[in-house]
Amino acid sequence: MRTAIALMIVLAAAAASGQTKPESWHGTWALNLAKSTYNASPAPKSGTSRLTPAPGGAMVLVQEQITADGTARRIETTTPVDGNDHPVESLPGVTYALTRVNDFIYVLVAKEKGVVTSTTLTVVSSDGNTRTSTTVAVNAGGRTVANIAVYDRSR
Repeated sequence: MRTAIALMIVLAAAAASGQTKPESWHGTWALNLAKSTYNASPAPKSGTSRLTPAPGGAMVLVQEQITADGTARRIETTTPVDGNDHPVESLPGVTYALTRVNDFIYVLVAKEKGVVTSTTLTVVSSDGNTRTSTTVAVNAGGRTVANIAVYDRSR
């Protein structure tokens, strides 16, 4: 009996050591339009963002929006958090490079056909309830523009 209990403790410890702690940005987030600012594109009517861990240190990103013109849009991809370009399955020709800065900050660089189209800095508040994503891009006129999307954590 003691051997069985000891074996269970060893197996549980091994399983726990193989798990990574959840990052502060993991979870479901609802776009707070009242706190957001859109200069690079028209503001969507609504948005939900889900970030969940995937095997090998990757992250599953799911972004659902109702765009300004009422069109439903969904972007979903699994991206390693390694700073390298990885194809976005739902957007042919687009890659994301995701880099973890620290427990509360990550950077996402989007490219289309190898050209950077936007860079997004995401910061989660210290209480873990708010996520602010600042996306910088260059518009058709060559001017740098930014969107600041504020999300509230959904429970």
